[in-house]
Parts: sequence; structure tokens; C-alpha cells
Amino acid sequence: MSFLYKNSGPWWKSANSKPNDGISLEEEITDPLSLYNFYKKMIQLRNSHLALSLGTYQNAPNNNQSVLSFYRISDKQKVLVIVNLTSEAQRYQMDQEIKNAKNLLDLSAAFNQQLTLKPFEFQVWEVKK
Repeated sequence: MSFLYKNSGPWWKSANSKPNDGISLEEEITDPLSLYNFYKKMIQLRNSHLALSLGTYQNAPNNNQSVLSFYRISDKQKVLVIVNLTSEAQRYQMDQEIKNAKNLLDLSAAFNQQLTLKPFEFQVWEVKK
């Protein structure tokens, strides 16, 4: 591991430098569940879907105050974003009109009108226009 800030002030403690602690970029790159790979996936998602990068915002129908849901809409694409804002599982009722939606984060996920979101989970669905 290389550190540009090693021994650069009173905040530095060698206790923070442990091999295989999952903090270094070298370790994060090889871990598919790391924060580095999560951000990389989110950037790829945004760059490959015009609605997410340049689309307009529109509220989505929602019957649960603990869940944030909204659309991002471009000329050719409509994307539904659903976010559980709590540390408890939450239910979200999807509109029947989006039954042909495709989950952009989990391509194997099938449409289910009643979603159960894990704590702090979010889902991104491409809605057929």
C-alpha cells in the first residue's frame, strides 16, 4: 500500500494501516461488493441511461411516506427510482401501468406490483414509454 499522507500529521496512526482491511483501493478494486465498485456501477448506469443524466424530474405515485419514488424522463426513456429511507423493510406498490418495466440494477428481477425494499435499498426501473 502507498500513502501520500503517511506520517503527515498528528492524525496519522499506523493502526489505520492493516493489510487486507478492505480500505485500500487495491483491495476495493478486487471486491465486487466494495464502495469503489458500487460507485463505478452507478456512474455506468447514469452514463448509459439518458433519463438519469439529463432527464427531468417527476414525482411518482407513492403510498408509503418512508419511501421516496420519482421518475426521471427524457425524450426516449422513463426511469423509476425507488428508495427506502429507513432502517426497516418497507413495501411499495408499483403502478400496474409499468408492468413491463425492467430492473436496471438486477436484470434477473421480474416485475412485481408489490415490492418489499430492504433497509436503505433502492431500485431503478426502466419503464416502457
